[in-house]
Amino acid sequence: MSEQLQCISCGAVLGHEIVLCPDCGTPVPGRQPPKVAVEQFTPDCANCHALCCVALAFNWPGYDKPAGTPCKHLTEDFTCGRWETLESDGYFGCRGFDCHGAGQATAATMERACGGNWRDAPGARGYELATFQKVYGTLFELATGKPPPVARK
Repeated sequence: MSEQLQCISCGAVLGHEIVLCPDCGTPVPGRQPPKVAVEQFTPDCANCHALCCVALAFNWPGYDKPAGTPCKHLTEDFTCGRWETLESDGYFGCRGFDCHGAGQATAATMERACGGNWRDAPGARGYELATFQKVYGTLFELATGKPPPVARK
């Protein structure tokens, strides 16, 4: 029988493939940190954790959302509760947003690293959101030659 691996910080029982504790986000000693590999440069929203709706800040008419806060329209299944009425409600940037593949690449990396996502592995939340921001920013700059826009106050 194999011995169970426990997190050195919080004591959570970890699977053998886990490299980040899903409870506290502590890297597992001796295991390689997750690497993000972007396999395509187009968004695949069905295989993402709605990272653009959480990690990025935006300010739409009547609604300012800071980075790291889930959009108030985000549903439990990582979809938009207002998808059909976005433009008529004043949310012009959402439907046309292009993460250049950063969303699904980061989501797949986190699922391999800790077996979850920012919702069900709260300890790894900060790592997932920061990784998405970094990967998205890099891909945006490579694609456009300029840094991504920042929400204005």
